[in-house]
Amino acid sequence: MEVFKDMALSIVPILLTLLMPVIFILILRWLGAWMLRITDVINLQKEILDELKKINSKE
Repeated sequence: MEVFKDMALSIVPILLTLLMPVIFILILRWLGAWMLRITDVINLQKEILDELKKINSKE
């Protein structure tokens, strides 16, 4: 029983070392996707604003 306890204690730091970068990368990808969608919305709003300015200048 003591052997399993020692194995668990040696495996946990290894798993944490391997999982932390993976979790960090997944969070960065999520944030990047979120930020890119915001830039798409801003670009669409600029296009709409330009179209509205064209319509208003014709009148």
